[in-house]
Amino acid sequence: ISSKSKQRVDTSNIDDLKIWKEIRNTTDSMQEDIDKLVSWATRNKMIFHPSKCKTIMSTLKHTTIDFTLSYAGEQIERVIRERDLGVHISSKLIFTHHQLYVLTKMAQ
Repeated sequence: ISSKSKQRVDTSNIDDLKIWKEIRNTTDSMQEDIDKLVSWATRNKMIFHPSKCKTIMSTLKHTTIDFTLSYAGEQIERVIRERDLGVHISSKLIFTHHQLYVLTKMAQ
């Protein structure tokens, strides 16, 4: 066995992981949680793909706390709507887009 074969490291990709945290003020942040998660994944030879990561802030309030999250120095894209396991979720916690999607599919 060559030395390159011995050094080969098997890795696994992390799919469909969700993390949630209530943010009450500007001092709250998920960044520390993300950093801990990335550190855990690295120790366990698991891989995140930052280009596939998204953040969605859900609130019923009129004003929001603005912040950005990053992974390995790359900013995580913020979206207002995301499809997760077939369900369209909006940042306002309404399902209008999902209902329209389902009705359109039914009409086909």
